[in-house]
Amino acid sequence: MNENIERASDKIPRLIAEIEHLLDVGHFPQAQEILTSLESLPISSIRDQMLINYVKIKLGRFLEDFGATLAIGLPAYRYALEKQHIDLGIKIGIELADVHSRAGDDTLALDLLEEVERLVHNHFYVEDHQYHLFFAHMDFIKSGIYWHLGQLDTALARISSCCELWKQWGSTFEIANALSLAGMINCEKGHYLKGMELLKEALGLQNELGNQYYISKLYNNIGWMFRLQGDFSSALRYLNRSVRIVEKIAPEVSLRISLANIGAIYRQMGKFEDADRYLLRALTLGRKVGNAVEIAIFLYYLINLRLEQNQLQEAKILIDELQFLGEKTGNEKIQQRFQLSTALYLKKNLRVKNVYLAQKIFRDIANEAIIKHELTVEALINLCDLLIFELQISNEEESLLELTQTMNRLLVIAKEMHSYYLWAEIHFFKAKLSLISFDIQLAREYLVKAQTLAEEQGLSQLAIKISNAHDTILEQEQTWENFKENPPDFDERVQMANMDDNLSRIKRQGIVESEEVTPVNPVMITILNETGPTIYTYQFTHDLEVNDQLLGGILAAFDSFSSEIFAGVLERAKFGDFSILVKKMSPFIISYIYRGRSYGAQRQFHELINILETNSQIWQFLTDAISHGNLLSSNRIPELNRQIQIIFDPKSD
Repeated sequence: MNENIERASDKIPRLIAEIEHLLDVGHFPQAQEILTSLESLPISSIRDQMLINYVKIKLGRFLEDFGATLAIGLPAYRYALEKQHIDLGIKIGIELADVHSRAGDDTLALDLLEEVERLVHNHFYVEDHQYHLFFAHMDFIKSGIYWHLGQLDTALARISSCCELWKQWGSTFEIANALSLAGMINCEKGHYLKGMELLKEALGLQNELGNQYYISKLYNNIGWMFRLQGDFSSALRYLNRSVRIVEKIAPEVSLRISLANIGAIYRQMGKFEDADRYLLRALTLGRKVGNAVEIAIFLYYLINLRLEQNQLQEAKILIDELQFLGEKTGNEKIQQRFQLSTALYLKKNLRVKNVYLAQKIFRDIANEAIIKHELTVEALINLCDLLIFELQISNEEESLLELTQTMNRLLVIAKEMHSYYLWAEIHFFKAKLSLISFDIQLAREYLVKAQTLAEEQGLSQLAIKISNAHDTILEQEQTWENFKENPPDFDERVQMANMDDNLSRIKRQGIVESEEVTPVNPVMITILNETGPTIYTYQFTHDLEVNDQLLGGILAAFDSFSSEIFAGVLERAKFGDFSILVKKMSPFIISYIYRGRSYGAQRQFHELINILETNSQIWQFLTDAISHGNLLSSNRIPELNRQIQIIFDPKSD
């Protein structure tokens, strides 16, 4: 018997290490098998029993069996400290904090981490690598908590600290996890390019490890980030990959987040039957796990779906369940989702009393301290929607003033969130507000800001839509100018500005219908001296018959006129069937005349500007021409001709 006990004592540390490795690479069934065999061994050591409890807790966290895990973990944590196995107590405490957080109890998680921090400070030296590993784990958990609480700057600071510690002291698995969370937080702050880069770096590391469980999580996260950018095709592709992996290797409950994300996207796309199927299944699995915050989110998605389907009775049943959940838990985020759901329900029936009550709820949420930015944003967006309705009915400037103030508040929050999509959309909407107030110049300023922001953040579909709207305003410019003399009612102005399109897109949280970049018909490239004389002309067609020097004077005059609006640059203008883009690059004014939509033309024009800025030979030819007062024929600068042909790909006349 003693020999068996000795052999078991030798085996236990090795088997524990093997289980931890299997968990880190996502092989849960194998880890469970070894744990089962481990429990059949004769255990004589208190520490060995504690180690077994530790891996049980860790496995329970991975399997998301939170209730059973806490039932084992809490007594095990206190017992380890009581028996002075402080290192194991700390490890168990960190795992328990993670479980509390995943179960939706952030307060308990943070309280426990504070207690564990004191233990680490009191029992480990700073020089000890274990000290740093403990703090890296705690920073990782805190970062996730602060992220879910909407405290993104604090979350980013914590995960940055965690990344540095794990790069020095941690494993590849731990580094990959930290990079993944850093990627999600960066994306939520609006830094999509950096966030996606981090997520894909984490995916590369997990692929090296062969950790299918965490690969599935990364597919889910990458999919959700594509959704935030409005790329629903890519989002669904990654989310479905996540589902396929989880179905093979993990418990069914692990599917719930990806299923909910897919359902939310289908709702935004208007595919209500698919949305219903996925969201109901996510809710069923969420109830099994018991995380109240998750259940509230799933309910909220379904409530929105039922309201969009005009299934008001079904929506009311779900709203009542959400109310009960909020009262039971006292969770402010859940209670605010209930308030929002109630207001959205009232908004479906536009009776005066319901509109008044819905507006009051939206205003109350908007004026409260921000609990979760997304909920405040949704309240403000829906308040704007009702204010537009009020403006169309009442035709009063007061409604326009409150609408403008509400949109300004929304812009402040978008900046705080670093939500560049929302930021761009608000500038787009403010352009429409300026338009219905007949301030066309200000409207165009907002459109330029909105498009620039969308392009900088890779929101190409939104950028195209904004550019096309700018073209439409130029086409309608005389109509809007004429309205100043005899203003129509706000209802007509709102409809002509197509403001409903902007707000409905913002309400759908980023879905931008696919916009094609239509072909551009180049007409002419002209490079002028700032004072007006033409230096160089490249004509693609003979559609536009105009004297070069006269064109130079016109462009210089437009540039001077527009300097107050566009800081010295005429962004675009329209003359009959022709459009023109102008860029001032002292001592030159560069112009591009074309027919067609402006987005494709702008991309071509930017490429030309880049050539002029970077090709010193071409630049020297042009500056010499100014010095000598020469008009350059196109054959004098063959390299510029060649680059123009590459960029604009003109058809032969």
